Amino acid sequence: MVFIERGQGTRVVGDHWGAFEPGEVFCFGPGLPHCFQLDRLHAGAASRVLQFRGEILSHLVTLPEMAGISRLLTDARQGLRFSRKIASRIESRLARLETTRRSARIVELLELLGDLAEDRAVESLMDERYRAGASAASSVRMREAWILLMATYDQTVSQTEIATRLGMSASALSRMFRRATGSTFSQTVINLRLAKVCRLLESNRDLTIAEASYESGFNNLSIFNRQFKAKFGLTPREWRRKTTDLPRFEAKS
Repeated sequence: MVFIERGQGTRVVGDHWGAFEPGEVFCFGPGLPHCFQLDRLHAGAASRVLQFRGEILSHLVTLPEMAGISRLLTDARQGLRFSRKIASRIESRLARLETTRRSARIVELLELLGDLAEDRAVESLMDERYRAGASAASSVRMREAWILLMATYDQTVSQTEIATRLGMSASALSRMFRRATGSTFSQTVINLRLAKVCRLLESNRDLTIAEASYESGFNNLSIFNRQFKAKFGLTPREWRRKTTDLPRFEAKS
């Protein structure tokens, strides 16, 4: 589970990508590929992260009283984003967990999970069809690939170069990304760049569309325009005009 205290940028969870900002709470099941990339425009970030093994609750969640928590842990395999209403309660729960000791920590953990399970506005991020492939992301190689990609996606990034650094072929790298996220390596790069363009266009009205595209890693404006419209069904100019009436960008591959 991740609680964002400070900072904003792009999150990638399996086949889903979008923005993150302070006050949001996410929950990810084991092996689910996820990554948070801080915007360079916003210095500093802080988050609280809670990790635990499902085995410690394996017997408890079979009890009828734990049905909600059991469903929560199952649904977390797709990635979950919780409502702002629940986030304020979770922040205080996490603070208490840090100071609670021994068996009281299990009680506090169950209370926290119970709060999350009661959220009727929780959002599943991934398509269910990608559940089976998510475990591929648990490998060290996949984690290393994400680190390399998130550090270079808005620059000149070479699939062959990253594959070589990981000791694998470019085609094997692409297959690994498809198993883990539902998208090839190349499409993942495009998605990350489009996500950054959206954030730039939303946050800086003085920035031109061309400047936003170049800053996000696109070096050909006509190709960028085609890819943007293919993803969102609008030209960048049309999208920008409507951003005041649209929710934050969210997309699946």
